[in-house]
Amino acid sequence: MTADSRPRVSILLPAYNAENYLQEALDDLLHQTFSDFELVAVDDGSTDATLEIFERAANEDPRVVVLSGEPNRGLSTALNRGLARCRAPLVARADADDRYAAERLERQVRFLDAHPEVGLLSCAAQRMTEDAVPLGVARFPTEDGPIRLRELFVNSFCSPGVVFRTDLVRELGGFDPAYRFGEDGDMWDRLRQVTKAANLPEVLVHYRILASSLTRSTMSERERQGPVVRRRALARYLERPVSLEEAESMVTTFHARRESMGTASQLRVGLAGMQEVLSRASVREDAATVAYFRRACALALLQHADFRRDREPASAWQLYVRALRWWPRLAASRRGLGQARRCASSTAHRLLPIGGR
Repeated sequence: MTADSRPRVSILLPAYNAENYLQEALDDLLHQTFSDFELVAVDDGSTDATLEIFERAANEDPRVVVLSGEPNRGLSTALNRGLARCRAPLVARADADDRYAAERLERQVRFLDAHPEVGLLSCAAQRMTEDAVPLGVARFPTEDGPIRLRELFVNSFCSPGVVFRTDLVRELGGFDPAYRFGEDGDMWDRLRQVTKAANLPEVLVHYRILASSLTRSTMSERERQGPVVRRRALARYLERPVSLEEAESMVTTFHARRESMGTASQLRVGLAGMQEVLSRASVREDAATVAYFRRACALALLQHADFRRDREPASAWQLYVRALRWWPRLAASRRGLGQARRCASSTAHRLLPIGGR
């Protein structure tokens, strides 16, 4: 890359008080196998050594551009400051506390060059603790159709692993500062209305889960802002108004997280909503996308059945039967058979008198 030419990729790296892990992230990003990039580092009013680390990197590598001097205004504003400075046709999001595979940019640029219809691309991610202990891999659907349906209910991109086409995001007005925590989800939802999306199946990001980012106040705001985006997407897909409560019920039912399984009432509303989405998808989507959605819903119902097995055995059995209706192949799978045995055993134990047959 010559001094007056544009790089192929702009790495957009915002940071606020990120001194603990920032150097590791910079080392990974500056030693990519694909080297035709600039790194736009945005210091969001840090009070620790973040700016010093950025400036040291800029002194050592001319590809690093540092933006500083503004007070802390939140991630959306920092992203927009950086976006305005990015010169490349592709922007690669990155976070200051994560790690990145050396071939991340190379693989993503190669894919986007081969698929000009895709304007939003991410990848699988290895979750890890603050001390880099692996916690499991987060995988997402790779094709646009399954992504479109899954995104109605839950995030389907690793945000620090996203690459997007710069002009598309600028035409949408950039990131919305109204979303203090859900800025990425809001942007990906808007971006998917004007372009196709994809995920690479390879793990290209190691995503660090920080205890400081999981405080009760922070999570409550995340939980409030997430369903707002999902409500908007669901209303658009179903072509009818969707209340925030209905959207929350659908999200809770589809996502099926053990720490937030919802009430019986939410489950009923969520199931009805998922069935309505299926009816729409059966007309609009291809067979592979519909099959993906059926299987995803069935697996969610298995999770709900397992959660309720000991407390509500009859309800658990009904959920298992309903899961089979969504995806009959579950009956022959190891997971489905195991769940059937557990539900049946628990139901018999609770419903029959002691010593009964």
